[in-house]
Amino acid sequence: MELKEKEEILNKRDKELNEKEKKLNKKDEELNKKEEKSNNRDIELKSKEISLNNRNIELNEKQKITKNRDIELNEKEKIINNRDKELIEKEKILNNRDKEINEKEEKSNRRDIKISEKEKIINNRENEIIEKEKILNIRDKELNDKEIKSNEKEKELNEKEEKLMLKEKELNQREKGLIIKNVIDSKIPTIGLDNLGATCYMNAVLQCMAHFKEVSEKILNWYKNMDDNNKKERKLSYAFGEVLDNLYFPHENNNYKVSYSPKIFKELVGNLNPLFKGIQANDSKDLMNFIIEKMHFELNPLGEKDLEIKDNGDNFINDQTNELLTFNNFKKEFTNNYHSFLSEYLYALQKTVTVCCYCNTMIYNFQTYNFLIFPLLDVKNFIIRSNCQNPYFNYQNYVLNLIDCFNYYQKLDFFQGENQIYCNTCKSNQNAKYWNFLYSTPTILCIVLNRGKDNKDFNENITFGTELNLSNFVQDKSDCAYYYLIGVVVHIGDSSMSGHFFSYSRTHFRSPWYKYNDSIVSLCKSENDIYSCGTPYILFYHKYQ
Repeated sequence: MELKEKEEILNKRDKELNEKEKKLNKKDEELNKKEEKSNNRDIELKSKEISLNNRNIELNEKQKITKNRDIELNEKEKIINNRDKELIEKEKILNNRDKEINEKEEKSNRRDIKISEKEKIINNRENEIIEKEKILNIRDKELNDKEIKSNEKEKELNEKEEKLMLKEKELNQREKGLIIKNVIDSKIPTIGLDNLGATCYMNAVLQCMAHFKEVSEKILNWYKNMDDNNKKERKLSYAFGEVLDNLYFPHENNNYKVSYSPKIFKELVGNLNPLFKGIQANDSKDLMNFIIEKMHFELNPLGEKDLEIKDNGDNFINDQTNELLTFNNFKKEFTNNYHSFLSEYLYALQKTVTVCCYCNTMIYNFQTYNFLIFPLLDVKNFIIRSNCQNPYFNYQNYVLNLIDCFNYYQKLDFFQGENQIYCNTCKSNQNAKYWNFLYSTPTILCIVLNRGKDNKDFNENITFGTELNLSNFVQDKSDCAYYYLIGVVVHIGDSSMSGHFFSYSRTHFRSPWYKYNDSIVSLCKSENDIYSCGTPYILFYHKYQ
């Protein structure tokens, strides 16, 4: 029974490890039950003693078997014990490992706790940073807004400063302009110009041009306020401003000298135009035209061309709308692209009307002019032909006057023979008649009295007054063409390319006349002095304001 119990214990212990042992135990139990039944039957059936003895033998055999089995079981127990030891060792190992795992788990848990705490700290810090970032963003936005306002304020202050500087500059320029205007209005330049060697033709023109009050005021203002780029790009205008500065403000420039040497101006003119290079004599008219045109082109970007817009006559015949359209186009183009402050005072418009003698197509042509040239011999011949039917006209004793020149200027003339013009309507060359007209007049009118080659073609006198009324000759009736004389270039000699030039000038119709003879300047005794010496060559008239 002890073995059995032990076997049961072993079976129990080995139950989990060996399924085969379980089957043996079950079988043993069945044998035990069977043995009990046999014993009971032996008791009941004594007759079966032999059987029982046999069974006893069997039992003995079985006992042996049991013993053997017990031995086996013991062996098995040993094995189980060994296995149990191994399991115990393994359990220890597992316990140790479990302990290590638990410790590690504890450490991990502690680390998790630390991490959780750190995470909380980090989350809190992150929240603080987010809040701080929000605050900084708000502050940054405020600073940006403040910076924008500061920049706007700075920009506004800079603009204000710039405006103030411009205003200060404008006021300074205005102050200079007022000084210059006051000087030009109140002062007559009495400084002479040195003769650099046959340069009287230049000195006479420069002295007259210095008396162009509005032009001198503008150029002096411009000269005193120009920058270096203007000096480089507008060389002649700057040089002329320097001449004016020395004539109107002599005490600031030449230490109270009575004359000024225009050497720089002369050299520059010679470099710009070879015609005036060197010290040989020249024509005052040519120099005057060059100076005015060159300064005008320097002061506007159009280029060195007369502005001219013509009507081809294709669509209009004897139609005044054609003239108006041509004029408006010309005026627009001139104002936009050809304007300078010189053109305000020295330029005006002349109109030519050409009529085809076959189809009567009218062509209008507008063009600018800055002076008028009258060939006196042609004018005299025109007057004689115009009065040939007048029995009272005495051409031998007739003295030409300036109004005769303007009548000659707008006379009828013809294109015929080899000079025929092409008519777009007829599509062929045709004879044509044409007229020149003064459409408008400039503030300062320059008139050249051309006496012909060597000044011998016309050696008679021509009368001109200190006042000139051109209202009957101007087509623009809004133009007040009433003038007073401000300057005369006088020539003595046989040719405009030789002899001697000097001039008479005044700044206003109430101003006294001065004679400018190179470096010598003298006050005229009376207005009659301008008629008493030499031949008038260029007349300068100023429009009454």
